[in-house]
Amino acid sequence: MRKVLAFTVFLALAALTALASCAKAPDPEKMLSEFIGLYSASGVIYSSECSEGEDGYIDEELFRKIYIFEGELPRDYAIFLNSHTDYGAECGVFVCDGAEERDRVLDMCSERIRLLGRGSEAVFISRSGNVVFYSTMPDRARAEEIWYKIIRAHT
Repeated sequence: MRKVLAFTVFLALAALTALASCAKAPDPEKMLSEFIGLYSASGVIYSSECSEGEDGYIDEELFRKIYIFEGELPRDYAIFLNSHTDYGAECGVFVCDGAEERDRVLDMCSERIRLLGRGSEAVFISRSGNVVFYSTMPDRARAEEIWYKIIRAHT
């Protein structure tokens, strides 16, 4: 009887592990689109999923200019750049493959915020597992509230 119970528990744990490993990664473009819609901002969302010639395509050279980034680029991201020329309100979502990429992205986002020169009251960076979000939107409290609702719904 104990062997049957132990085997049943083992199968249940194996099934849960398999389901967890097959779970679909969060979609950065979908999360960022939801964020921008709820925040009511105007601008362009650039995505790693867009191909050359499509709206929202960003090539490696432009990415490196915006983020002053060296090394392997993040693979799964969406970036919002606003349509205002007088201030740099933007945000981005990066779904990282592991701790190494996540740490590089966190450094990259911190540097981007520093380069924009936005005051510390307006900006924030959030990490939830391997999802990194940064924002320089003018209303930090509103941006944080919206983002935390979205990340809870997607992870």
